[in-house]
Amino acid sequence: STLNAGGGTNIHPGMSAAYETLRGVKARVKHMIVLSDGRTGGGGYQQLAAQARADDITVSTVGVGHGADNQLLSSIAEAGSPRKSVDVLSISSSRKTGLPLPAFFMLWMILPGIAPI
Repeated sequence: STLNAGGGTNIHPGMSAAYETLRGVKARVKHMIVLSDGRTGGGGYQQLAAQARADDITVSTVGVGHGADNQLLSSIAEAGSPRKSVDVLSISSSRKTGLPLPAFFMLWMILPGIAPI
């Protein structure tokens, strides 16, 4: 079985499931990371992110692939973040190798306090 990139995701069901799960968790920090190309149908993502934020669940986004809808992903992150400005991280494969960026780089970008290896 293989997984092929073809674009298009349905973000809302995943966000809703994460929100419902995190809402019931007793933890000091609750954070949802939306990993998507941002090409999705429907709507209500910003409202769901804002609802999560109101319940002390922060939301960030990671755009995947060339042509990711960073505008949508930014609006979701802004609605779900206490920060006044939100950085969007886009991840795509190397044109030479077709391999994704190294995991340590992804973590370094998502968690800026971590030094890359």
